[in-house]
Amino acid sequence: MPLANFVHLRTHSAYSLSAGAIKIKELAGLCRAEAMPAVAITDSGNLFGALEFAMTCS
Repeated sequence: MPLANFVHLRTHSAYSLSAGAIKIKELAGLCRAEAMPAVAITDSGNLFGALEFAMTCS
C-alpha cells in the first residue's frame, strides 16, 4: 500500500485522558503536511473533541 493512502484509524487526542497528548489543531496540521487523505479521532470515554475536530478539518 502506498504511504499516501495510509490513514490512522486509532488516534487519541489530548481529550482522551491518559491515552493521548496531541492537540487536534496540531494533528490536523501534521496530516495536511504529510498529505494524508483522512484521520480518525478515537478518544476514550467522551466526545469533547468531536466538534473541534470537525471544524478544524473542514
